[in-house]
Amino acid sequence: MPVTERPSTARTKKATQLYNAAREGDKAHVKQLILCRADLEWQDFEKFTPLNVAAAHCFEGSGHVGCIRLLLEAGADKDAKTKGGKSALDWAQARGHESLIHLLEHPPRAAPATVYAAKPDPGFLLWDGANEGDADGVRELIASRASLEWKSIHGFTALHRAAASGHSACVRLLLREGANKDAVDAFGWTPLLRASGTPPTSGHEECVRLLLEARADRDAADKEGKTAIDRARDCTAASVVALLEQRW
Repeated sequence: MPVTERPSTARTKKATQLYNAAREGDKAHVKQLILCRADLEWQDFEKFTPLNVAAAHCFEGSGHVGCIRLLLEAGADKDAKTKGGKSALDWAQARGHESLIHLLEHPPRAAPATVYAAKPDPGFLLWDGANEGDADGVRELIASRASLEWKSIHGFTALHRAAASGHSACVRLLLREGANKDAVDAFGWTPLLRASGTPPTSGHEECVRLLLEARADRDAADKEGKTAIDRARDCTAASVVALLEQRW
């Protein structure tokens, strides 16, 4: 895939994506970012690493334990401490999370050579490219027949992410190749809803236009009962509201 930004910037983005995925307990996303060689020891301003933040947000039945296992297998430092002096084990003990305590006291053997022998899923790479607005990369991955429907833990497809971020070139490519224009994420939002007004943005007119031309369902409602035009009005996106008021 073409490099479209400075390596240092790309590395930081991947590291923060890994941190956020670990915090949310998104095991599939964590796995792919590890395979993309995201920095396992990146720290936020409170010195939380991805492993620390996963442990701090872990609860029974969540995906965080799976994320922590993946991070340990890839070689993450289980003893890294936050600015407040807490390790992942400290967080687990504070919450009385027995399965996580056991995992951290008896961690799997780190096997980075085995972990990194695998390659990232092309569907994830396409999703990530759409999220970042890398139209050239998305085009190449489409040509290699990567899946258009890889989803994050919240059900966001590549088209959701491109539409929400205003990456119209990626939206155009994905629609042309048959991406599901009415896919519904975990919050009931379609790509059109995301393009029409996802706070803090005020809508992305060109993305909305492309989705309407593709006959996306303008009347689909999210879990709060709001349609695309409602979301556009909420964000005072006048040009998007005007576009949605037209009947094609």
